[in-house]
Amino acid sequence: LHRKRMTMSRKHHLKSVMLQIAAGWIEQEKKDIIEAKKAYMAEACPSPSLSGDQAGLMVSGLHALIDKVDEERYDLVTKIGKGDKEVHVSGIGFVIDYSISFNMSASSGV
Repeated sequence: LHRKRMTMSRKHHLKSVMLQIAAGWIEQEKKDIIEAKKAYMAEACPSPSLSGDQAGLMVSGLHALIDKVDEERYDLVTKIGKGDKEVHVSGIGFVIDYSISFNMSASSGV
């Protein structure tokens, strides 16, 4: 059996055609994913029905809560810093590591 071999230029041409087809498929897949995301978001997350005044009040309320929490956190950090200095000044010789993490639970109502 004698098979005719394919020339290198023909191989490269076929390879480039295959790559072009694959690139087209990938682009179409990206577009399909974007359209699916848009359709899902339109269905699952309708646009908010708040007027400008309601949204402004909600945002200002959230900012007030954030400011209050920041002030409390600053006060706690300051108290801990003073305590650390007192420990170092008294010469006890050990360092206390205070790791504070603030986690908001879902039931906190914010």
